[in-house]
Amino acid sequence: VAELFVPEERTLIAFTARPFQPGSPYACPFITIFAASIAAPALGMARGAIDALVELAGAKTPTGATGLLRDRVAVQSDVARAEALLRSARAFLFESLDDLWATLAAGGEATMRRRALIRIACAHAAISAAQVVDLMYNAGGATSIYESSPLERLCLTTRYGVLLTLGEVCQAARRTRRLRRAKDARPYICRFKNFSRLTWPSV
Repeated sequence: VAELFVPEERTLIAFTARPFQPGSPYACPFITIFAASIAAPALGMARGAIDALVELAGAKTPTGATGLLRDRVAVQSDVARAEALLRSARAFLFESLDDLWATLAAGGEATMRRRALIRIACAHAAISAAQVVDLMYNAGGATSIYESSPLERLCLTTRYGVLLTLGEVCQAARRTRRLRRAKDARPYICRFKNFSRLTWPSV
């Protein structure tokens, strides 16, 4: 498309904090809500990975074993860790979003701090989701590597959410000055190949 004029009322400035329409749904910058739309599917995929592993563990007898996969203490421990990771990440994200919405509904402002917390919660959700999928993928053993396994597909797909939300963390760090430097978020990238060891930068 070239030489096409778009009226100003039909444009969207994604990064602005100033609302153009009245009401709570428009009082928050689009980019903040967009970050949540990335994190939410990641949490859903993490739940799918846990469900897939539980179903697999109830039917699979590992090679050389006499009992089912679900009877292994290590697998039970991995499922417990996955549940804790998923539920805590979900709670943080929902708490941040609920706090912002309550503030806007009361006529308050989408402050930089509240928006930064949502972006951090989104990144945390995506990274936690990838950790959950990794735990379930590894617990499933060789069965997980086949294309017919939902764990194989989830293992790849959750990475996209992490890559997209990493930029959100870096931007929040630069704009709020709550982290020492934006480069403090780089451990996410440096350790991208090993999600089980991802850690938050110190504040």
